[in-house]
Amino acid sequence: MFEFDSIQDFVCKSLIGKVLVKVGDTELSEKIINAWHDSDTNSIVVYSDKSQTFIYNSSFVIVDKLIEVQWDEGSDLESNRRYCYVNEQCQSLFKNEDYGELYSTEEFFEMVKDGSIVDYDGHGYPSNGTHHVYIDAGVRVLAACKFSKSVSHIIWYNK
Repeated sequence: MFEFDSIQDFVCKSLIGKVLVKVGDTELSEKIINAWHDSDTNSIVVYSDKSQTFIYNSSFVIVDKLIEVQWDEGSDLESNRRYCYVNEQCQSLFKNEDYGELYSTEEFFEMVKDGSIVDYDGHGYPSNGTHHVYIDAGVRVLAACKFSKSVSHIIWYNK
C-alpha cells in the first residue's frame, strides 16, 4: 500500500528512477533520485546525482529509461559479432539484417506515439544505421531513443 500527502506528492514520487532528458531548451539526461513539490513557487524540484533542477511553467521530457550506446567504431565492424557498451554494460553488436525495417528514431517515436507500433507487433533494437545491439526493450523505451545522443535508428522486426 502506498500513501501520498497530495497529488503533487504522488507525481513527484512517481518520477524517481526515471530520466529527466530536457527542461525547456536545456538538455540534461540525468536519472532522477528525488523530487518534491515546492508550494512557494508551485514548481517541481528534481534532484539527480549531478544537479538540482526546478521545473516551473516550462516544457520538459521525462522517460522511463534512456539507452546510450558506445558503438565500437574503432574495430572491424565487417565481422558479424562485435561488442559495445550499452549504458555501461557490455553487449553484442550485430550488422543489421536485410529483412528488418530500419526507422530513424524520430520516425519510430511518432509511430509509437500514434499507436502504429505496439509491443505485440514485433520487436526492435537500437541501431546506428548499420549495426544494432540485442537488448530487451519495449517500444516505449525504444521510442525514447529519440532523445539518445548515440542511437540514430531502430531496426524493427514485425511478427
